[in-house]
Amino acid sequence: MVGLVSNIIQFIDIGTQVVAGAKAIYASTDGMTRENKNMEESTQLIRNLSIRLDVSTTKSCSDDERAVRRLAQQCRSLSEQLLSLIATTVPTNPKSRTLSVFAALKNLKRMPEIKELEQKLACCRTELHFHMDVLSRYGNREATLMDNTC
Repeated sequence: MVGLVSNIIQFIDIGTQVVAGAKAIYASTDGMTRENKNMEESTQLIRNLSIRLDVSTTKSCSDDERAVRRLAQQCRSLSEQLLSLIATTVPTNPKSRTLSVFAALKNLKRMPEIKELEQKLACCRTELHFHMDVLSRYGNREATLMDNTC
C-alpha cells in the first residue's frame, strides 16, 4: 500500500514538472525554458572563450600554455556537447502545445545528462581560470624581472 501511494505521488510530481515545463516552453519566444536559455548563453560564452584560447601557434609554448590550450580544447568539447544536448530539447514549433509537452518530456528525461555535463564544464572552467591566473601572474613576474635587469 505504501509503495502504491509512493508511486502515485511520484507520478503526480513528474506530471507537474512536465506541465510546468510545457507552459514555460509554450510561453517562451524561442521554445526553451528560462533555465535552459541561461545555460545555453553561458555555455556559448565559455565555448567562444575556449575557441579564442585554442589558437595554434608556431612558437614554442611553455608547459602552462600547453595546459591552458588542452583545457580550452576540453572546455570547447564539453560546451559543444552541452549545447547539442540542449538543442535536442527545443521543439520544432514552440507555439504547438503538443510539441511543447514533448519537449518538456525530453527536457525532463535529459536533465540528469545536462546537469552532469554542466558540472563537468564548471570544473573545467574553474581549472582553466586557475591556469590562466597562474600564467598571468608568472608572465607579469617575468616581465617585472626583465625590466629590473635592463
